[in-house]
Amino acid sequence: MDVSIDLTTDNLTDLVNQLISGDDEDNKKQMYNFYANLGGNKEVEFDHADLADFIMEHHVSTEDILKIRYSPQSVFQVRSVSRCTDTLPGHTEAILHVSYSPNGKYLASGGGDTTVRFWDSFTNMPRYTGKHKNHVLCTAWSPCGHVFMSADLVGDIKAWSPHNLRECCSVRGHKGHVSSLAFEPLHLSTSDVTEHFVSSSKDCLVNIWKIAHAVMNHNDKSNNEEEKEEATAAATTIKGKKDKAATKISKKDKIKVTKIHKVISLAHTAPVEVVKWSGEGLIYSAGRDRVIKIWSGQHNEMGKLLRTLSGHGHRINCLALNCDYVTRTGPFSFTNKVASRAKALEHYQKFKESNPNEILVSGSDDFSLFVWSGHLCKEKKRLSGHQLLINAISFSPCGSYFASASFDKKIKIWSASGAFLRTLTGHVGAVYCVSWSCDSRFLVSASKDSTAKVWNVSAGSKKDKKSSALETLPGHADEVYALDWSPNGNSVATGSKDRTIKIWKH
Repeated sequence: MDVSIDLTTDNLTDLVNQLISGDDEDNKKQMYNFYANLGGNKEVEFDHADLADFIMEHHVSTEDILKIRYSPQSVFQVRSVSRCTDTLPGHTEAILHVSYSPNGKYLASGGGDTTVRFWDSFTNMPRYTGKHKNHVLCTAWSPCGHVFMSADLVGDIKAWSPHNLRECCSVRGHKGHVSSLAFEPLHLSTSDVTEHFVSSSKDCLVNIWKIAHAVMNHNDKSNNEEEKEEATAAATTIKGKKDKAATKISKKDKIKVTKIHKVISLAHTAPVEVVKWSGEGLIYSAGRDRVIKIWSGQHNEMGKLLRTLSGHGHRINCLALNCDYVTRTGPFSFTNKVASRAKALEHYQKFKESNPNEILVSGSDDFSLFVWSGHLCKEKKRLSGHQLLINAISFSPCGSYFASASFDKKIKIWSASGAFLRTLTGHVGAVYCVSWSCDSRFLVSASKDSTAKVWNVSAGSKKDKKSSALETLPGHADEVYALDWSPNGNSVATGSKDRTIKIWKH
């Protein structure tokens, strides 16, 4: 298509809307980001004053065909967090994990004091405290929101009901400590409840588990009665009485986990550090044997080894998929609060329209990243730039960018294809983890320097490839190990070695 040299992003937005829907009315307009392909896998975001400026800056010939890819923006824009609104005490040792439920209603935390704690994310009040026998090393929410899983240092895996405030069941999952948990995406399930999850461990095994559910028969109650019950349960916990009292009071969820049984065990030759379940039904596992194994997650051939990926020269610490966010939130959105497989499938298919290919990124102790793409990850690209081990990778919800965090005190932003975009500098200690806002505009990071920082990520839009923090979130008295940005965008939770959780809002 021939276009004018003075073409702007506004003109492109109008053009795409007309081509897709035939309607350019402002009240129905969908906003887009645009990315120009400069050859090979190199993509640069097009957000210049006009096409002429872009051509001059990147030395593009007017005789060449310039391919421009569009990606829809989030309808809702999140405001950056800047102030601490609540400090949540209760834990007696370092907090290793904090995570919001897929609908953003609950916050869960776990750590070295062997407890799992649930909090109401709107009132920031405690709801229930569960116990493990040892340190809680990993946690995960099911995409349907009915189940929360936690695993500890001795290999026990426990299922909790955040609605009913109870421990549902417990299994000895592994002979070594459990390093990672991941749920099957809801759109791959056969019902409105997640049916499988996978765990990895120091015992060199990856176990696939099936969750048996039952429907609990409760008397129908009004919303006001249910809210009173929850308030009473929270008050019971606050006063220091037994958590069993809260368990008896609140029976809101009709779905109950009755049993967890192992489907199959899959082997590595060394301890497994991380496992992922993709939206395409593939299970990725990686660890100290320096390889990534791809297993089938399809119900008819569960656990079949499909491919082994090699390339890293040292242990693999982290994996990230471009569909991580859409599989995490499942059916939930700003307009839908009901767990539904059909809604989860609709959201995933919408994501696939702008991200047709599944992309996997791995980070290692060898200071490098690999971007794996194509059918069964047959295409790979090595990325270098970090000067120390990489311990966290996170894709933006839109799937267009990913961030890598390292012990070299820096965060790097890359395009999904692997093009380097910029370095975020400001931390004076190792960066432990990162999390994106739901509209992909902001990134928050947690560090050994006892702070969290918020970054405004406008990747590739400036000549300067270094960026400083938009906000610094001080207040913790020790290292910040964990953080999460709520799926509804309202708040950020940080967990620290100082044994407190802090809630940050605009």
